[in-house]
Amino acid sequence: MTPLVTVCLPVFNNQDFLIEAISSVRCQTYPNIQIIAIDDCSMDDSYSILKSYESDNFIVHKNPQNLGMKGNWNKCLELSDGKYIKMMGADDILQPDCISKQVAILEAFDINLVSSNRFIISDQGKILLKLKYPFDGYVSGKKAIQKLVGAGRNIIGEPVAVLMRRDALIEIGGFSALNHYVIDIETWAKLFREKGFFAMDQYLSSFRVSQNSISSKEGLNQIQSVFEFISSYSMDDVGFFTKVRGYLFAAAFGVIRNIVLGFSNRQK
Repeated sequence: MTPLVTVCLPVFNNQDFLIEAISSVRCQTYPNIQIIAIDDCSMDDSYSILKSYESDNFIVHKNPQNLGMKGNWNKCLELSDGKYIKMMGADDILQPDCISKQVAILEAFDINLVSSNRFIISDQGKILLKLKYPFDGYVSGKKAIQKLVGAGRNIIGEPVAVLMRRDALIEIGGFSALNHYVIDIETWAKLFREKGFFAMDQYLSSFRVSQNSISSKEGLNQIQSVFEFISSYSMDDVGFFTKVRGYLFAAAFGVIRNIVLGFSNRQK
């Protein structure tokens, strides 16, 4: 039997995109999927939309009080049953063969994480960026960390682009980070430090940067967040020039990203 995959949907005021996100999960070619959707005290119709989908393999939960990003992600992990976990934003989209292709990689390699190229899309679903890996195939943990720090941005992928082993995620204590902007890359780095990861040279998901998303609200604070992440690694870990390059790229990419988001929002 194919291993169970849990797709986690932490939800907070996502009524405008929630149906599209859910549809992209339900249209997966992979046959054995559980969906865990947790509403974090939304003030719109998100919870009622979720309840309309509730079934044996679509579990809906509403937090009695707002847990925030980290708390809600870990609540999703707590309620999940799958061998593999995909955490995706409730406004993101999966390509139909995303899970089947990523499960095949994790079943074939002794690694804890696989990720793929992804599209960055706007509120209207327009492609803003195509994010492609600077590497392809298996990448050692040391090389991945050096590349990640030196890039000054998330080259591994947002949660929607990643599939991971549930037991490994539990072993590292779930999702944790210096701050919520880098919660994904800090978690990925912990997962692939020992065993490395696999970079798929295929576009299998879309990460939405809507006006209401947490990432878009960060603004230039994201630059400081990435600086803190880079600073958490010593010269012995990654080398002097890698850290300097990371700081420079983090500043440049942060400014460019905010210009792109600002332009996208003005086009509405």
